Amino acid sequence: TRRPVCRRAALQSPLPAPPRAPPLHFSRDGRFKIMQIADLHYSVTAGSCRDTTAPCIGSDNLTTSLLGRMLDVEKPDFIVFTGDQLNGQGTSWDGRSVLSKFAKAVTDRGIPWAAVFGNHDDEDGMSREAQIKYMRGLPYSMVERGPKDVHGVGNYVLKVKSADP
Repeated sequence: TRRPVCRRAALQSPLPAPPRAPPLHFSRDGRFKIMQIADLHYSVTAGSCRDTTAPCIGSDNLTTSLLGRMLDVEKPDFIVFTGDQLNGQGTSWDGRSVLSKFAKAVTDRGIPWAAVFGNHDDEDGMSREAQIKYMRGLPYSMVERGPKDVHGVGNYVLKVKSADP
């Protein structure tokens, strides 16, 4: 018997690299707007909401809609996600899917972004090192591992340059 041959892989070209974030700069009038987003608690299961008895079905969709609306209204120059992007407690069994989901509204708008970790971000088996590596490959990400001599993974500094050369 003959084995089927997969020709699809041979016909496809390598995927292009995702769009990178440009260097961060103040505007000519000295403005630089940062939007901080915390505690999204995204998941890939319905699960139960934290700290409320309300049902959580579709909560990620509602959060994404609200986030998109606020991005359109505020038009930030930079986004920083400040922890608990993942829900944790066994509800984020596919960390890469959740990481792709939480940044989608930002990457769809081409806004540079970064993230740091909260206490729930490594509860579901994906290490912080693995999350950093994955997030660095997402569009417009400015995520860094951080220096080895600074405690923890994901502690880093990003520079915002003046508008003048």
